[in-house]
Amino acid sequence: MGSPLSPFLAEIFMSNLELKISSNSLFDKHILFWARYVDDIFVVFSGSDKDIDNFLQFINSLHNRIKFTVEIGDNSINFLDLSILIISNNFSFSIYRKSTCTNNIINYYSNCHLKNILAFFNTCFFRLFNIPLNDIKFQKEFNIILQIEKEKNFLQKLYVQFFKNFTKKVILNPFLPFLQL
Repeated sequence: MGSPLSPFLAEIFMSNLELKISSNSLFDKHILFWARYVDDIFVVFSGSDKDIDNFLQFINSLHNRIKFTVEIGDNSINFLDLSILIISNNFSFSIYRKSTCTNNIINYYSNCHLKNILAFFNTCFFRLFNIPLNDIKFQKEFNIILQIEKEKNFLQKLYVQFFKNFTKKVILNPFLPFLQL
């Protein structure tokens, strides 16, 4: 790691590994859903514990330096910054924060470029408007962002502008409630 080529090479390597996995039809019937972000993989797998063990053994045999682990959730699991719940064969999402999350960001009045200060809120709003959250979860996440804004002395004028810019970019859907600022 450290080279500008590292992400590109990691993507090539992981794509090649996925091709090897998908070419083995032994596990096709068990893999209901597959999503990957860099080297984190989310799989909805139907089968017995023995099937999962066999699958793990198979994917760990594909390369001697890469070892996968399994985290089993009954109907919910945390993946990256999401909590994913499966209800009646549908996914329900909420924002996941580790217990160690401090929401510590750059204070607006610090001697730092405005672009760096705004990056956090850009990320928060992007996630807020691009993950299909129900009204309650959307409002909860919005309130968390608002609380961080207040704690870090962010100018409300800029915050409101940020919110308006994102609402212009998004095609409103039933999951997005009307919010008053």
